[in-house]
Amino acid sequence: MDFGVLVELLPGVDGLLHLSEIPRSQQRRIKEAAATQEELSVMILSIDPGKRRISLALAPEGATLGEQAKEPELVPGTVMVGTVERVEPFGVFVRLGPGRTGLIPNAEMGTQRGTDHRKDFPSGAEVKVVVLAIEDGGKRIRLSRSKALVHEEQAETQAYLRGATQKSRGFGVTLGDLLRQSRKGSG
Repeated sequence: MDFGVLVELLPGVDGLLHLSEIPRSQQRRIKEAAATQEELSVMILSIDPGKRRISLALAPEGATLGEQAKEPELVPGTVMVGTVERVEPFGVFVRLGPGRTGLIPNAEMGTQRGTDHRKDFPSGAEVKVVVLAIEDGGKRIRLSRSKALVHEEQAETQAYLRGATQKSRGFGVTLGDLLRQSRKGSG
């Protein structure tokens, strides 16, 4: 269907794998699988008995049948890698996992003002982000690419400094030691 795929879970029990839960890179494959009635591995996101609806998402790779999939806890400050879903004039939507899509507003992209993000961030591209805020019970996730870049830079700097400290200990001489030795020699 235009809005997703109806999946028969049991005889007479169908769930909807909504188009928004299918990564763009896999939409063609899922459409073909539905046309040939191929089995799909899905997970249940929610059940609404009043409306008689079951919401589905594609199961993560390596998921075991009948096992509850555990997603990493999503809290502000978490650094994650997601996949670009789509680019809008106001920002980039990034899929973080089943049922989890967040928005990187243009101000948090870390690019120059007026940059056409469609060129640099095509659908399906991976992008590292920091979770800024989670609102409306997890339905609205605000992300930042610029803070992820800063986080990555700080981690690289710390790694370099740790490596430099270990190397200087290997020689057993610091700049302070050299200065003291030069004063003793000239005095």
